[in-house]
Amino acid sequence: MKDDENQLETLLLTLNESDFLSAGSTENLFLRFPFIRDSGVELVIVRIDFLSPDGSAEKNRMTRLLSEKIKSVFQAKYEGGMSFQIYGGKDSGISFQSPGKENFSVIFSMGPGGRDELKTILLTFIQDCKAGKANPADMDPNYISAHLDMPFTPDLIVSSSKNKLTDYMIWQTVYSEYYFMSKEMEKWTNSDFKDAFSAFHNRERRYGV
Repeated sequence: MKDDENQLETLLLTLNESDFLSAGSTENLFLRFPFIRDSGVELVIVRIDFLSPDGSAEKNRMTRLLSEKIKSVFQAKYEGGMSFQIYGGKDSGISFQSPGKENFSVIFSMGPGGRDELKTILLTFIQDCKAGKANPADMDPNYISAHLDMPFTPDLIVSSSKNKLTDYMIWQTVYSEYYFMSKEMEKWTNSDFKDAFSAFHNRERRYGV
């Protein structure tokens, strides 16, 4: 636990593929990153949820389209300096990373949801046990944490889904705080994030107690 329980270092934004379809929405999101950085956030994970199931041709197509759109906006519009990465999940073929000059990173994640991630970890562990590569006694919270795709613990989750929760990073976000935006992504302003951060800092975090 941090010395300052309300220190906001890691932010998770949960979005839907439809959030990126409006004109200027992706550009507007990138315009928010300097304010988020200057507010003390060191890592932003942008989760994009898709309507189509993992492995489907439609999800693969949309993943490629959004990946190229996000990459092109970053290269053409963003001047804030950051480490930038697009992650499509293991074996997805979607990968882009650009090192930044400042202690600020953004990861766009389009891989499997949290339930599928935990399922994969458990199935792999069972197979390793059968093959003699692992011992059942090895399965504990530390084992799961060590095999997560995203080994980060978000302090705050900001959602565009109007009170709809996501199962993404379900293991890592058990003690995260939620904040729901009341407007579409293309209309977000720095003031909206200022309100979200103020709400976070004014909460009494109980960490499950």
